[in-house]
Amino acid sequence: MTDSRELLKQAIEHQRGGRAEAAEWLYRAVLALDADHAEAHHNLGIIEMERGQIDSGLDHLQRALDLDPEVGNYWLTLAEALLIAKRPGQALDVMDRAEEAGLDAPEVGALRQRIEEAFKALPQQGAAVDDASPQLPGAVSASGSPESQTPSSDQMVVTLGDGTRVKCPVDVRDRATYILVEQGDWCEPEVSFVRRFIEPGMSALDVGASHGVYALSLARRMGGRGRVVALEPIRAAFERLEQSLVENALQDTLTVIRAGLSNIAGEVDVGAQARRKPDNADADCGLEPAPMMTAKELMEGGRWPTARRLDFVRLNAGDQQLDILRHWPRELSEHSPLVMLRIDSGCSVNDAAKALAGFGMPLFRLVPSLGALVEYELGQPLDPGVRNLFTCTRERAEMLFRRGLIV
Repeated sequence: MTDSRELLKQAIEHQRGGRAEAAEWLYRAVLALDADHAEAHHNLGIIEMERGQIDSGLDHLQRALDLDPEVGNYWLTLAEALLIAKRPGQALDVMDRAEEAGLDAPEVGALRQRIEEAFKALPQQGAAVDDASPQLPGAVSASGSPESQTPSSDQMVVTLGDGTRVKCPVDVRDRATYILVEQGDWCEPEVSFVRRFIEPGMSALDVGASHGVYALSLARRMGGRGRVVALEPIRAAFERLEQSLVENALQDTLTVIRAGLSNIAGEVDVGAQARRKPDNADADCGLEPAPMMTAKELMEGGRWPTARRLDFVRLNAGDQQLDILRHWPRELSEHSPLVMLRIDSGCSVNDAAKALAGFGMPLFRLVPSLGALVEYELGQPLDPGVRNLFTCTRERAEMLFRRGLIV
């Protein structure tokens, strides 16, 4: 039997000697024997990138990282390749995840600087970006009251691929601005799935809406028949989302409320700036008081603008998230919505599974290649890039199965 280790050794020697064709053949032979050989994927990805085979090269580099995220060089190579491919938003996302995973190499700072410089040049290269448009006189806020809106030179409008227009800060440090300008859409594969799930006539709740990519896109998908309510506690993000609502003429479909969701109504201090992590972790951070409302207050206190069944909830509630799951509100559960929940240090997979176990709501993960959800069993490994899971009742799962959205 051919030894893949010997083939790999020969491939590396050929690659170092500039004999790329021979090296490529040997790396493919290694992968024929072991499809999950991280180093072979990594080195083959480099060869393909050097030949200009960008997509396949990136696929191999991403596969290497997925297989062995402990190898710091795999993170750096993928980020560098994305920069070469003129995808600085994705490159910066890789760098962020690398640093979160503990990567601390001398090259990190210099690579990040080059990525940021590439981003600064993007608008001049024809990205779909507009200067902040003057607001309509007497623009109506989501609450229905006239509100004075002053145009600001520190904002711009990014038009997504589906035509949605999103107000963003003109700020090189803002992660969402990076990604939306560079990709023309949000970086999470779940956004495409949720757009497929939503149909005219449905109702959705976006908790922690931020720039509003989900809320705005879903409201557009409803075509004037349905309702989206977006909760955003941070004042600056809330104000931009209100302006995006007007920009997209969605006043009849989308309602924006400055509040977070919690088990206890009141006011709490929240992080005032949702920006990427700077070199100094203590810089560019601050707290602001923000109102919190309970699900009961939202659904029964006249704030919920529709009598329709709630079909979808996006839960991105930060520090409040785990408490919400542990005390899953009756006001939401009786609607049996599909719930997309953020997984992070404040709410791990194990935390979410334990919190939901008593409510008969299993977890699901998205398989992007299928465009469908599969049930997640606790203990299964997740790709490092997975940041969202889904949950719902068995009743809702049956509905999704009939639509081909669960397999």
